[in-house]
Amino acid sequence: MKQIIDTQLPLFRGFYGTFLEGEVDDQIFENLNCSSDDLDIDYNQYQNDVSKWYTKEVEKMIQTELNINCNLVFECLHSPKFYNFENDSVYIKAIFKSKKELLKIKELIYQNFDYMRDYIKNRCSSYDGFISFYSNNIDYWETKTNKFRDFDNIELEIILEALLNLTFDKDSFMCNFYDSEIRLDNYILNENELTV
Repeated sequence: MKQIIDTQLPLFRGFYGTFLEGEVDDQIFENLNCSSDDLDIDYNQYQNDVSKWYTKEVEKMIQTELNINCNLVFECLHSPKFYNFENDSVYIKAIFKSKKELLKIKELIYQNFDYMRDYIKNRCSSYDGFISFYSNNIDYWETKTNKFRDFDNIELEIILEALLNLTFDKDSFMCNFYDSEIRLDNYILNENELTV
């Protein structure tokens, strides 16, 4: 029987201040003889398309790097009103083919237990400007999740992110993004008006 968990997309750091923020090619300004203030860009569509692309890329990583049969379904992108305390988040449904696929996570945690202990301690410890709502103690997580069998939405995101970080190559991921067809230049709405 399928196991479905609503969660947030692991490894996604949002748009503000990241390589996903996007920039218009300087050649566009030269060709159109305009400045960035003259461009009408559909940022919402761009960000939604990037979020869907990112979801598919993380899905591939879960399937190939972790060997877990799981599909990720994009639900929505949440952008905060102010970026003082948080960045964008992508909400997804994680659909595991069966309970057995979900239990592979447990096996991976126990195989990498020392690493997982350190990751949870670092990720879930409060510090100046950040209050964690999750325990930073892996023993507590083990008890709360019934020995890593039952996860709530944020627990699953943190665990998957920790496991993916074992093999995640940020440079390669960025190259894949730049090789994709998703470029901010493609979302200019008034290009025709500016070329007249």
